[in-house]
Amino acid sequence: MKNDVVRWSSVVNAQSARESTPNKSKPFPSLNATRAHPSAVTAHATSNSGHLQLQKQQQYCDTNASFLNATKPITTITTSSYLIIPRQHSKRKSELASSSNTLSRHFQSQQQQIERNSPHHRRQHEVKARTFAALHLNRILLNCVQLNVFLVFLLCTLNFGFVIVPSVSATIVSNTSVLLVGGAVNALDDGATYLLDYAEEGDSKGAAGHYTHTWAVHIPSGDDGVADQVARDHGFVNMGKIFENHYHFAHHKVSKRSLTPSQLHQTRLDEDYRVQWARQQQAKSRQKRDYIRMRPSRTSSRALSQVDTVPLNDPKWAQMWYLNRGGGLDMNVVPAWQAGITGKGIVVTILDDGLESDHPDIEHNYDPDASYDVNSHDNDPMPHYDMTDSNRHGTRCAGEVAATANNSICAVGIAFGASVGGVRMLDGDVTDAVEARSLSLNPQHIDIYSASWGPDDDGKTVDGPGELAQRAFIEGVTKGRQGKGSIFIWASGNGGREFDNCNCDGYTNSIWTLSISSATEEGHVPWYSEKCSSTLATTYSSGGQSEKQVVTTDLHHSCTVSHTGTSASAPLAAGIAALVLESNTNLTWRDLQHIVVRTAKPANLRDPTWSRNGVGRRISHSFGYGLMDAAAMVQVARKWKTVPEQQRCEINAPHVDKVIPPRSYITLQLTVKHCSSVNYLEHVQAKITLTSQRRGDIQLNLKSPAGTKVTLLTSRIHDVSLPVLINGPSCPSILGESRHMAIGS
Repeated sequence: MKNDVVRWSSVVNAQSARESTPNKSKPFPSLNATRAHPSAVTAHATSNSGHLQLQKQQQYCDTNASFLNATKPITTITTSSYLIIPRQHSKRKSELASSSNTLSRHFQSQQQQIERNSPHHRRQHEVKARTFAALHLNRILLNCVQLNVFLVFLLCTLNFGFVIVPSVSATIVSNTSVLLVGGAVNALDDGATYLLDYAEEGDSKGAAGHYTHTWAVHIPSGDDGVADQVARDHGFVNMGKIFENHYHFAHHKVSKRSLTPSQLHQTRLDEDYRVQWARQQQAKSRQKRDYIRMRPSRTSSRALSQVDTVPLNDPKWAQMWYLNRGGGLDMNVVPAWQAGITGKGIVVTILDDGLESDHPDIEHNYDPDASYDVNSHDNDPMPHYDMTDSNRHGTRCAGEVAATANNSICAVGIAFGASVGGVRMLDGDVTDAVEARSLSLNPQHIDIYSASWGPDDDGKTVDGPGELAQRAFIEGVTKGRQGKGSIFIWASGNGGREFDNCNCDGYTNSIWTLSISSATEEGHVPWYSEKCSSTLATTYSSGGQSEKQVVTTDLHHSCTVSHTGTSASAPLAAGIAALVLESNTNLTWRDLQHIVVRTAKPANLRDPTWSRNGVGRRISHSFGYGLMDAAAMVQVARKWKTVPEQQRCEINAPHVDKVIPPRSYITLQLTVKHCSSVNYLEHVQAKITLTSQRRGDIQLNLKSPAGTKVTLLTSRIHDVSLPVLINGPSCPSILGESRHMAIGS
């Protein structure tokens, strides 16, 4: 095969969020204007007011890149990043024109001051976001990090363009590298995926809170006895292993909530020759994605006939409209049941606030080996009961997956033959170590992890998994399920009312997760739904007040018909995934994402933004590729041929030095060649660091060589953070396009 050449160009575009809300923003000018090589990637960034300056920073080496290969070591990724330095807004054009040199000197002075500070203070000024975006079956994940934004683009086998939109003009001076990851020649006929691994450090609001009394400790020997001795020697208690060679320590004489770290105990661990590193854990803000106030619906529910072809005596079966109404208006689960597929032999665990394991509709399928209480460090995940039943979330999610069928109790789970467990991890301080322990629980036994939570959906937070949680994801997809990879399913978020963008959530936009959005009973976009390019597919959930909600188990051995939000959507997807894995236990985590994309149904989902990518697949930022179809997925899975081993190719970008005037954009071009080993791309990764005066004004778009346009980041009117950090989000729209041409086009 000849060496292939792919040109990528980018444009920065600025538009003030005060002038335009995310859903009424003006289109970016001349997105089609860039006519490069057939494999060109186009990125745009524009601004409306103020000035920005992009300057080259030091090169970064992404040591976490090895997650992309399950069997062989992976070459590290070396890139240069871009830093956009905001200049003061000025009401007079003359001031804007004369401020450039002054700000450059000011920035240099600030950098010198930072270098003179202690490492602790330096970390407060510098966000070394080792964010890494991968292009997955259909998405580029976007991560917005506080001070420096690493834009990682994972490109499907085609050309792309992205748009960065600050509310200021800018100068871009940078060198970048791109990593292509995909299958060998003729390996795949339909797919590239954009993915982004979130930064180690996130938004100042969402990334870290108070210091806790716990530490994550890396002991290279991996000897549990050594870990116990290290803990005793320094007054700690070893709470257990997080994953290989990493332990969770607690010190009961250290305050559980403190604004300052415990330097004494940190130093003792640092100086112990048996310890490679230790980190005191900080609490993170993590929200369950179901407690939402309902809005009245603008339309009334249409009458729908139910299809009761399966004799079930569960009293709420008749109200489970998303499973039984037929006519292409449900998730086509009943035909899978009729074929004898119930999830038997598959294990699903719910990462949440606990699980009422003795619930009469759950206890028959409850699996203690898939359960743990990370908050209290014991094997019992029973939730803490309070006056408001605030810890009902996990029990509700578990019932959606595996409530027992035909037992005359409550409802029926989609995978009623599967085993279900629960991890109690949200009812207390959620730290990086807590998340990592939860994500890495018993990975050779658990097949699917379902999570219906994430950073604040407030339209101003940018946050994602920390270093340990990222490592847990990597360990899961490379070693879990006997090397086939753990399945991580995530709710996309409920921040629609706040104009939030799920690409700013480093969990939903991760290469390792299957991000699930919601559709209402009527097939509309729910008012709480977030639009983003990382959403892969959709299941049903709640809508307006006149629309039905989701039926499931509840606390106190009860039943509910009012489970809501994307919290309800993710467990439904997990149940469908369990059916698919039963039909073919050899599927890898990458296989499952391919199957989801191939079988998702756009029909009956109402969104004016539906478009077609280069291979003719319909794609929506609200619904991904469409509604999950259980029977179709099972049918495809039975004959599925495992995707080939991933290949990697790294390319460095040329140096670019350009100015972006207000209300305009600039095109940056990257040529990719010498990548004959990659014929069909799953991931394309690029890194850019971007800083601006107001992060919420930034917009980012991507355009493929086949003409597919994707919005990676919308403006967020509530996001007034000074730093602008952008990490290449997931781009599902380009799935299936090849490097040379759109397949089938």
